[in-house]
Amino acid sequence: MSSPVKIILLFIGVLVLLTPFALFYAMKVSPLSWQLLGPVNENSSLALKGYDAVSYFHDKNIAQGDRTRGLRINDTIWYFSTEENKLMFKTFPDKYQPQYGGYCATAVASGFTADINPEVWHIEKGKLYLFFDEGAKNDFVANIDQGIIEKADREWAQR
Repeated sequence: MSSPVKIILLFIGVLVLLTPFALFYAMKVSPLSWQLLGPVNENSSLALKGYDAVSYFHDKNIAQGDRTRGLRINDTIWYFSTEENKLMFKTFPDKYQPQYGGYCATAVASGFTADINPEVWHIEKGKLYLFFDEGAKNDFVANIDQGIIEKADREWAQR
């Protein structure tokens, strides 16, 4: 085999090996079974990239939280746009926390974790689901009747 062919094959091999790590660090994409990510999707201990979890349920437009209205639960900080929302979350955290630790619900249904865009979301039967992008949301919503929520629930429970 000639030298240029060996170099190209080596480059392809390295690319194949490094791609999963690049995806993990850039977009928090990894198989659930690897358990590389924590139970809550957060950046610098901040959940939902600073958005107010309660606003998804009660406001027509979701709201960015305010750091002066922060609440720490375990090792995660949640921001809220109002004191009322902060109190509601503190009283009923399970009601307002997103499903699957705030990772992309479509990815979880496929056995992966993926980061989210906090502005792409869906509420189904009183539960908040977040997504990487509109395509992931559309796939999830289109498959609700086919059991995608139950599949994601099983995958998340097995992590």
